[in-house]
Amino acid sequence: MLQGRQMQLAFLSKENLTLVACGLCPLSLVVTSTMHAIAMGSIFFAVFLCSSIVLSITRSFIPQIIRLPMLLISIACIVTVADILIQAFQYEWHIALGIYIPLLCMNSIIVANAEENIVRNRMKEALRITIINGLSVVGILLLVGIIKDSILLVIADSSNFITFNAAPNTFLVLACIFASIQHINGRRSAS
Repeated sequence: MLQGRQMQLAFLSKENLTLVACGLCPLSLVVTSTMHAIAMGSIFFAVFLCSSIVLSITRSFIPQIIRLPMLLISIACIVTVADILIQAFQYEWHIALGIYIPLLCMNSIIVANAEENIVRNRMKEALRITIINGLSVVGILLLVGIIKDSILLVIADSSNFITFNAAPNTFLVLACIFASIQHINGRRSAS
């Protein structure tokens, strides 16, 4: 578990859930612009934080034998409520993000946080870790959106790069971000 100064540097930490690419893949696929990054990041953070609060409160009532199904059901209920609210108040987000909002139910970052962090830590510590990990996911999504928008702005005249805004090209941007983070971690551990 990270403590003190290490927790503040969690964005570049090897223990950070943001660096779990499986959890970022479905989130980053819809990030074709900075606006989509803001939308998906805020939805993810709201679901992440609400699930942490609800599961921290109810963890003592859930028997060990049915803990995982109850965690998944709780997360699915929170995602469903979030999706309904988005349809009602931010319909443009619902159209842009589509099926990826309900897929948050099975996002590995949310499920891993529920299983590892919320169930094993007290509420205050669990919320602190959840907020740090949630903000770092939002930061990565914003970084991907800003990089893609910047590249499109610079090369807007070139017809060869029109498709750079497509979802699969997000993996190229993510790979560059991950390589940069690994490079920074390597330099930090060498010194």
